[in-house]
Parts: sequence; C-alpha cells; structure tokens
Amino acid sequence: MGPFYQTFQIGPKDGSRLAEVTAMVDTGSIYTLSPAEFLQDLGINPENVSEFELAGGREVQLEMAYVTIRLNDEERIRV
Repeated sequence: MGPFYQTFQIGPKDGSRLAEVTAMVDTGSIYTLSPAEFLQDLGINPENVSEFELAGGREVQLEMAYVTIRLNDEERIRV
C-alpha cells in the first residue's frame, strides 16, 4: 500500500495527556518514531534502548517508550 498521512493523538501510556499530530504512516512499519523532545514535552521518557539495522546496513540504537495512541475513538498502547 505504501506510506500515507494520518491524524491521531499520542501521549503517555496512562493516557493522561494527548496531543494531536499528523504523521506519515508506513503500513510495513512495526514501531512509531517521534522526536524525543516532542515526547518529553508530553511527559514521555525512554524506558529502554533497542538496536536496529537500517536498510543500508548501518546499526543504530534508539530509545524506546510505550505511548498511548488514539485513533477513531479507540486507544492502544504502542512502543
């Protein structure tokens, strides 16, 4: 299907504070990637670090956190 844009709300895993964002969605993705400063402003702090290999072969370490995502009046907790 390929990437498209979607508006949704994101916030801490307890759902206490949600911010509306419009972001590119890739149907083949497993994780949601957001700027750390934006997440920290919402009170979301990293819980662990995971290692990933990018398409070009480069390995990176990224901080991970669980967040609440609300879309179409449904909420889910995601990494």
